[in-house]
Amino acid sequence: MTAWGKAEGAAMKICFIVNPNSANGQTRARFAAIQPGLAAVFPEMKVRYTERPCHAIDLACEAAGQDFEAIVAVGGDGTLNEVVSGLDRCGRPDSVLLGMIPSGTGGDFRKTSGFPKSMEQAVAYLSDWRERRVDYGVLTFRNLDGSSGRRPFINIASIGLSGVTDDYVNHTTKAFGGKASFMIGAVRGILAYRNVDMTVRVDGVQIHEGRTALVTMANGRFFGGGMMMAPDAELDDGMLRVVILGDMGKLEFMSLSSAIYAGTHVKHPKCKLARGRVVEVEPASRALIDLDGEMPGMGPVRAEVIPGALRLMVPRL
Repeated sequence: MTAWGKAEGAAMKICFIVNPNSANGQTRARFAAIQPGLAAVFPEMKVRYTERPCHAIDLACEAAGQDFEAIVAVGGDGTLNEVVSGLDRCGRPDSVLLGMIPSGTGGDFRKTSGFPKSMEQAVAYLSDWRERRVDYGVLTFRNLDGSSGRRPFINIASIGLSGVTDDYVNHTTKAFGGKASFMIGAVRGILAYRNVDMTVRVDGVQIHEGRTALVTMANGRFFGGGMMMAPDAELDDGMLRVVILGDMGKLEFMSLSSAIYAGTHVKHPKCKLARGRVVEVEPASRALIDLDGEMPGMGPVRAEVIPGALRLMVPRL
């Protein structure tokens, strides 16, 4: 179901949740530059700045309880993930419209969703938008301290090499931009990672067992700063795309990187594809996870799709 809308100034209650530290600390100044234009459209707009990791989860849950009609995440994929997590936590994922003004490192979800490419397009985007109902996923896993964890993801969750890469990326300067940061992190991750024995089940059926480089559970198509990991993923079909890269050596995986950016890696003989509503991955030893560009814990994991639960504000065109 798609609805069309135009902003109606003060008639629309909208809350902007801004991560000032995203984009290597440039987002606060970037948002300040466009704020007058946004205020002209939304005179009663509210702005909340995050002050610590996961703060946007609390802010989004609070905003949903204050009868805002729309919440706009300003930052990267991690900020958007936290906002979705807040809506999920308070049990109101479809109670508000959800928008995004991108200002982050990777910007992967906007490539699939249709969110604008830059902050400069934000005023036009929020002045004339359409509603799109989309799915999101929920991942259960182990936190690094061994306790049980649960976290939604709107784009892609994965386990294996990507988790190690995230750890390196998030400790690497992002001053050179998303793609370069992820490329540096990926190379370091590949050199450090050792393939792990994993068992993968989709909707209760075992589809893979053995040495594994990476298992992805995708709602969106892109991750890792532009890698088209799941080229046929759809945000609104009630399914997760499962992409498994098997027992690849370091040079073999590095030689596949250009194919992953193009989405042609799915033809590789060591790549397995599936789709389903519930995906379970059991690693035989420690394996870190990636969740919308962050590394919150490790396997085993269980991913389940929540169909049509989010109402995105995307550009009309």
